[in-house]
Amino acid sequence: MTTFVFPDIPGQMGLASTRQLLKAGASEWDLTQLALRGQRVVRAVYRSGTGQLTPRQLLIAGSLWAGDHAVLTGGHALVVHGLLDDLDPLARPRYLVPPQHRARRNAVGMVSERTRNMPRHQLVEGLRVARPDRALVDAAVRREVTDSRLKMITMTLLQRRRTTLERLADEIGVHGDANTGPVQDGMLAFTAGAWSPPEEVLINAIRADGRFPTMDANPVLERTDGRFIGTPDGYFADSGVIVQVHSKRFHTGEEPTGEDRFARTLARDTDYQAYGLVVVGVAPETLDHDLPGFLSNLLLIIA
Repeated sequence: MTTFVFPDIPGQMGLASTRQLLKAGASEWDLTQLALRGQRVVRAVYRSGTGQLTPRQLLIAGSLWAGDHAVLTGGHALVVHGLLDDLDPLARPRYLVPPQHRARRNAVGMVSERTRNMPRHQLVEGLRVARPDRALVDAAVRREVTDSRLKMITMTLLQRRRTTLERLADEIGVHGDANTGPVQDGMLAFTAGAWSPPEEVLINAIRADGRFPTMDANPVLERTDGRFIGTPDGYFADSGVIVQVHSKRFHTGEEPTGEDRFARTLARDTDYQAYGLVVVGVAPETLDHDLPGFLSNLLLIIA
């Protein structure tokens, strides 16, 4: 009778490779029994129990299957980084491995590819994941994410200082321009002052409308003593009017610190009002469907 006990390896959520199991004392007979009980996830990867695996467990299983030094990239890496809420169910997790590994391999629902350009990575809950900028460009090249989402994620990364224009340009330079147009569009929009696609719509509309004075995009506002007030989406300095684009996507949920995003948004709007500034809020849907009407109302407010 076997005395083998499935190891609980930190960060692997009840999963282990054949090599890890053999090291923990499993025999070939033990591995066969695990497979017969439905505990083999994919070739050379097993789980401690049965039942449906979570999406994160499947990604960890893929990493173990792909082998040492495998790094998750593309759309699934963006999900792990919290930059995408979901992905096409048919999209397969893609792992990059060094040249000494086997050539491109496929398993049920996952793929590994050799590359001489291994990405710098981060360890996220036990999973090796390509940095956001590399994952973004890989997702663009393979068309794993829609153009609109690619542009939005590009601007979000830059706004949150999780990458730089230079690093994105370097990644694009390595891969070439193929399918990276949405990423480059996001970079250009950010350079022009916008931190999100809805802000870009607002900024371009104001600049193209000769009725409006200059609106500063995402300026840093400070008190006369240098204390920070805030960074509004748009600011008409002469009239003391602030425009805030309130998006459900960016203003719901929690920050990594645990702070509620919507509560923080309301608090910041109140802070502006405390300094005598007029806050005008607008939803992205309004900019998409009733931009002329919003501009007319805004013009009355700043007049």
